[in-house]
Amino acid sequence: MKKNLIKKGPILQLLFILTLTLLPGVSAWADKRVEKDLDNDGRPDQVLTYNDAGVILKVESDKDQDGFFESLQHYQEGKLVRIERDTDNDQKTDCIDYIENEKRTRQEKFDARGNLIQVSLFDGAEQITLMKKDTTGDRKFDTLYHFKAGVLSSSTKDTDANEKPNVFCAYKNQMPTEQRVDDNEDGIMDKVLVFNTAGELEKLYKDPYAKERYRITVSFEKGEIISQERDRNEDGKPDDITLFKKGTASEQKKDSNFDGRFDTFTVFMKGLPKTQEKDSNFDGKMDYFAEFDDKGEVLKTREDTNENGKPDRTRHYRAGSLYKMESDANDDEFFETVSLLENNRITKTLIDRNQDGKADMEVFFNGNQEKKRLISDADFDGYFETTQVYDNPAWTTIVALDSDGDKTPDIRSYYKDTVLRQKEIDENGDGVMDLVEVFNPKGELERVEEKKAGKTALTWFYGKGEVLLRGEEDKNQDGKTEIWYIYENGKLKTVEEDTNFDGKPDLWEEYDDIEALVKRSKDLDFDGTPDFTDVVGNAEKDS
Repeated sequence: MKKNLIKKGPILQLLFILTLTLLPGVSAWADKRVEKDLDNDGRPDQVLTYNDAGVILKVESDKDQDGFFESLQHYQEGKLVRIERDTDNDQKTDCIDYIENEKRTRQEKFDARGNLIQVSLFDGAEQITLMKKDTTGDRKFDTLYHFKAGVLSSSTKDTDANEKPNVFCAYKNQMPTEQRVDDNEDGIMDKVLVFNTAGELEKLYKDPYAKERYRITVSFEKGEIISQERDRNEDGKPDDITLFKKGTASEQKKDSNFDGRFDTFTVFMKGLPKTQEKDSNFDGKMDYFAEFDDKGEVLKTREDTNENGKPDRTRHYRAGSLYKMESDANDDEFFETVSLLENNRITKTLIDRNQDGKADMEVFFNGNQEKKRLISDADFDGYFETTQVYDNPAWTTIVALDSDGDKTPDIRSYYKDTVLRQKEIDENGDGVMDLVEVFNPKGELERVEEKKAGKTALTWFYGKGEVLLRGEEDKNQDGKTEIWYIYENGKLKTVEEDTNFDGKPDLWEEYDDIEALVKRSKDLDFDGTPDFTDVVGNAEKDS
């Protein structure tokens, strides 16, 4: 009806406008909308709005036929000045282009919450000159892209939100050529990335020690790492080089002492070490060889400790923990010594001194790696006849010898430090020590105790130079002395005896220099005075 009235002529048009003016909420200068169905699907996909003078004001477009107009073009005086778009189909404007003189001068992009996240500026030829981005959502432009003649030439990024760029990137043919990163903003780039003409990462320099000097250099091929070099002593030369295959380490060589020669070589499998060779003393010869399990944990090592070119020590590991060591002391390729460990501590060492394949000495250790016991088979008959004990608090070492193989010691020796201080001897093999020798701190014999039924029966005392001084005999093992043997210069001079067990001697014997009996006296009434004396065949009675 409205279209027909407009066509009737000026008078009817004027009446129609007056009528609209009188209606509530209707302007006499209302805009005109024109709907179009460009794809002829029965639904409008474009709406053009004109003012009363027929000048275009805006154009709305629904290009995906979803019923929502995702593009809105604004005009002033018939000229396009702004384009608003919904590029992600969420029915919200997320991109605005500003137009001057039919050329785009600025573009703004927004996130889903309506925050401005990107601004692009264009020159008179409608070529982009600058793009600013907010990549963190803090409403600050942290990344800037610079263009020359519409071509990306460089970019900067502020990663710590202090409004100072610390990442710088150069481009060629729209591809990055170099990126520099100054993480602490001290003017020295912490990382430098170099790209090839295809924009693929080719080199990475990091961990700087001076300007343009880096400890780590990583090389790439088709975007995949192929090598890494380290300059640990900062001399400008690599002393640690690792090669990679399919992104995982395959080989590595190191110069541990920075003498210009690589001394450690490691082979990897699936990125984990498999074998390793090392020149640990830097003499140009490999003296350390290691094998690793499928988890990259050490399995076995072989070492040349005497530098003759032959490994003489082997260590075995289980789940990364050392549990056995083998040693070839005389370099005949036979392991004479085997040590067993728990929690990386030696618990027992086995020694095969005659190389018959059987241990003839075993050493046991406590948790502090201190020897606590040693057993030894001196005659290699398979029986350990000697036992040494080290953990008795009263003695440094106790050595027990079972010479007859009855599993009972015949001799037991006690040491403090390296000095023998006491020796016990079982002379008749009955399992009871019959003789005890006691020594002073210098290792000199001090006394000898002869025992019967486990009790001391006779004690001999010695002086300086182990010269015999006296003997004391307990005939009935009651703990008291009944006979005294007196020596001078190591020769028997006097024997005194208590025959009635009253604690006092009542029988005396005297001997000459050749220890022949020359005189015997006896106290018959036990008053302490001899009553009868026999001198070399002559008998005299005391008067």
